[in-house]
Amino acid sequence: MSERLKEIINDLPYSIRHEGSVEALIEYAKEQAERVEELGKVVDKQSQVILRQDSELDVMEQQNKRYREALLSIANEDVYVATATQIALEALEDEDK
Repeated sequence: MSERLKEIINDLPYSIRHEGSVEALIEYAKEQAERVEELGKVVDKQSQVILRQDSELDVMEQQNKRYREALLSIANEDVYVATATQIALEALEDEDK
C-alpha cells in the first residue's frame, strides 16, 4: 500500500474509518494501490524488453545493410566466382565486429 493511501486512511476520523460501509471502500482502495504497484513493475519489465529489442533491431538493420551492399556489389560487377565469394565472406565477417 502506498504511503499516500496510508495517510488518507489515517486522516479519516475514527468513526468513519471503522464504519462498516467505509471499510469495504478502504479495502478496495488498498487492493487498487497494490495492483498499481504490480502494474508498474510489469511496465518496467516491458520497457526493458522493448529497449533490448530496439537494440537488437539496430544490429539486424546494420547487418542487412552490409548484406545488401555486398549483394549489389556482386550483381553490379563482372566478377569471378572467387571474388563474389570473397565479397560475401567479408560482409559476413563484418557481422562479428
